[in-house]
Amino acid sequence: MYAVIDLGTNSTRMIVGNIKAEQPEIPLRIRRVTRMGEGLGSEGEILPRAQERTINALKQFKQVLQDIDVEKLEVFATSVARRATDLIWLEMAVDDIFQKNLRILSGQEEAQLSYLGATKGLESFLTDKELPVVVDIGGGSSEVCTVVNDSLKAFSLEMGSVRGTENPISESVMAEQLSPLAEIINLQQPLKLVGTGGTITSLAAVEQALTVYDSGLVHGHVLKYTAVEEILQKLTAMTLAERQGVPGLEPERADIIIAGVKILLAIMARLACRELIVSESDLLDGMLYSMS
Repeated sequence: MYAVIDLGTNSTRMIVGNIKAEQPEIPLRIRRVTRMGEGLGSEGEILPRAQERTINALKQFKQVLQDIDVEKLEVFATSVARRATDLIWLEMAVDDIFQKNLRILSGQEEAQLSYLGATKGLESFLTDKELPVVVDIGGGSSEVCTVVNDSLKAFSLEMGSVRGTENPISESVMAEQLSPLAEIINLQQPLKLVGTGGTITSLAAVEQALTVYDSGLVHGHVLKYTAVEEILQKLTAMTLAERQGVPGLEPERADIIIAGVKILLAIMARLACRELIVSESDLLDGMLYSMS
C-alpha cells in the first residue's frame, strides 16, 4: 500500500492504494476542507486559523494510517505553497507528524500528474481518434495538460475557485491567462476534454441531483457546455444559503463553486469543446502511479 497526501488551496486530501496489484486498488479516499489559501493575498501569509485547520487534518490522517501497513508515503503541496512566503510551520508539521519532507509541486508537475491520474482512470472511455486534454480546476490554480508525440504540453493557469472568489477575475485577466491554450488549438486535432477536481465532480453530482455522492455515477459522466451554463445561471441566482442546500453540492463548496464554474466555461470555450468527460481520478492518483 502507498499513501499520498495533497495539501491544496481549498482542501487537504489523502488516498491509500495498491497500484502494483493486477487491478489497481484504491480503497481509501479522505478529504477535509481546510481552506489553506483563505485570505492569501499579495503578502503570501497563510492565516493562523488556516494553519490550524491544515495541521488538524494532517493529525487525523496520521491516525488513519496507524492501522494501515503503508510502504511509501508522499506529502505534497500545490498552488497555495507556491505563492506562500512562509511555509516553515507546514514543513515542521509534516516532519513532526509523518517524519517526511514536504514536497512542493511546480505548476508543470501538477499538470503532468493530473494528466496521468485522469487518463489512467478513464482508459476505457478514451480512443485513439481524439487527443485527451485534461483540465483540473483547483482552488488556487487550474491546470490544462495534454501529450502530443510523447511530448508533454502543460499549462498552469493562475486562477482557481478560492482565488477567483476572493479576487474576482476580470475578462482581460481571464483572456491573458487562457492565451497559451492556443498552442493546443493549433494542433488541429479532435480534442477529448477530461475534467477533474472538486468543481467538476461537483457539477456532475449537481446535474444528477445526487443527495448522496456516488463516485460510480460521477466517474465517466459527460457534462455538456450548455448544461454547465444552465447550472451556473441557477447557482448565481441563489443566495449562499440556498446553494448550500443544492443536492450534489457540498455546503463547504457553495461559496466558491461559481468562480470555479466560470473558469471551467472559459477554458471549454477557449478550446472550443462542447462537452467533457468527468474523472474521479486526478492529481492524487497520478502521484500514486508515479511512485511505482
